[in-house]
Amino acid sequence: MLGKFLPSFHKAAWVHTAALSFILAAVAAPAAAQISDMPDDLTDVASSRNNTYIDIGGAVLSRPAYLGSDDRVEQIIPYVDAEYKGRFFIKPALGAGVHFVNNDRIRFSTGVSYQYGRQASESESLAARNVEDIDDAFTANASLRILTPVGVIDSLVTVPFTGNQEGLSANVAAITQVSPLSNWRINPGARITFRNSAQAEQLYGAPGTALAAGFDGRSVYAGSLFAVSYFTLGESSTDRGWDIVGLVEYAKLFGNVQESQFAERSDGFTFTVGLAKKF
Repeated sequence: MLGKFLPSFHKAAWVHTAALSFILAAVAAPAAAQISDMPDDLTDVASSRNNTYIDIGGAVLSRPAYLGSDDRVEQIIPYVDAEYKGRFFIKPALGAGVHFVNNDRIRFSTGVSYQYGRQASESESLAARNVEDIDDAFTANASLRILTPVGVIDSLVTVPFTGNQEGLSANVAAITQVSPLSNWRINPGARITFRNSAQAEQLYGAPGTALAAGFDGRSVYAGSLFAVSYFTLGESSTDRGWDIVGLVEYAKLFGNVQESQFAERSDGFTFTVGLAKKF
């Protein structure tokens, strides 16, 4: 049944899919060997991961009002990156939670994070149409990281439980690392994002690109490809215990959401730069 949806992918979509597949395959290739050599007690924190630290600071964030908007939003946001004995954490990408498994092969975590909604006041197009706001929300999430010699594979599932946000989202990312200088760490990566029908329809009034079909032969969107993104994270440490952190991300919408009246463009850039004190 999948075949009948494939023609809806235009050439650019195939290029993005091929590029992402290559990146994921390159990072995932050593994963099988890594996972096959697992420690006996998965719940023990590996000595190499038993870290306690806290970085506190702030960052300037520039982002589209929502992916597909011509309007941008600039914000000053807090930056906190902390762990306690490799078990409890507060992280920009994961929120606050617990690493149930944290060794040199895999890391499995659950937690609570904060997710932006969509405010009509941040977009001229939405304000002109009197579109209802979608509240910022706290979300429950579960994440799995697979560590390989050439990088990591991260997967994250997120479900909002406050406000009026609907549905769930999931993403898979492949991230590697280069260190051009001893005090520089650069992490380029790529991400595939999925949203279920409730979330895609609430945000854009349209589902994503169907990747599956129901048993009755009709299309379903429970696992719809929503967006792909390419990003680079950077971090540099100073001799005085300060970290400079940054992010550049390019994201592109996929599928039917590009035809939505709210999708004024099919892509967008996000930029972040921050300063944090290490304790």
